[in-house]
Amino acid sequence: MPAKRLPDAEPEIRSATARSASFVEHLYPLGGRRTRSTDGSLRRFRRWFSVGRVLLVGMACLMLPNGPLAGGQPSDDVEEPPAEAPAATFKIIMNAANPTVALERSKIARMFRKKLFVWENGERVQAVDLPRESPARKEFTEAIHQKSVTMIERYWQQMIFSGKGHPPDKVETEAEVIEFIEQRPGGIGYVSAEIELPSTVKELQVLEEP
Repeated sequence: MPAKRLPDAEPEIRSATARSASFVEHLYPLGGRRTRSTDGSLRRFRRWFSVGRVLLVGMACLMLPNGPLAGGQPSDDVEEPPAEAPAATFKIIMNAANPTVALERSKIARMFRKKLFVWENGERVQAVDLPRESPARKEFTEAIHQKSVTMIERYWQQMIFSGKGHPPDKVETEAEVIEFIEQRPGGIGYVSAEIELPSTVKELQVLEEP
């Protein structure tokens, strides 16, 4: 892309140079004598003149077509790269015999809160959780329930206290999650994304909410 040219500041600089020459001639008329007073004035003038040239060039840059003082819109010549979606750190798994291949996030959350009891094929939903300190448990809870693990535990404490329900079964390891689901046609759980699955279980895809 060709470089954009700065607005022409030469006329202003030439005018300032002419004024400086006039000032110097005033200080040192032809044949005149230099004095300490005129030398001091000349030094001050040169200092302020240098500052003025810098300010003049700076103002010219600000007045570029897309500059802050130009009133134009920012240039679209440079496009920002699209943001990449964060990689999933967990996956939801189910029994391989279950014909379901995908579910909306809200339905999965209802299964784990025991508000959706049956799969589409009629099998009873049997959810399983990992311990609260498990990284997969944290990621799953925040992504699917859209709440913290602490908030979900408080929800179950209230349900137990009121006699309205009990939390899902809990196992200690991801290997036990896989074993739990292998033995239950309606089983559903989650493991870390890097865990390799046996042929007896499969991953459940999470659909975008309608």
